[in-house]
Amino acid sequence: FVRKSLSLQQKFAIFDRFIQLVNQHCCQQHQKTVLKISEDLNFPNPAFFCKYFKRLTAMTPLEYRGKE
Repeated sequence: FVRKSLSLQQKFAIFDRFIQLVNQHCCQQHQKTVLKISEDLNFPNPAFFCKYFKRLTAMTPLEYRGKE
């Protein structure tokens, strides 16, 4: 059994994918506002949450909600 350590870049990619899935799940809950989601996920502010979400999904949280 050989254990290979992950590079920092691989760790960030895994973290980004996890956060992307959490964000998408939260945005599917239409009763929550973007402000409430950003607070629940401990983002410093809604603008940062939206920017991060868009970087991961190429859509804003509201655009993501609208595609469903």
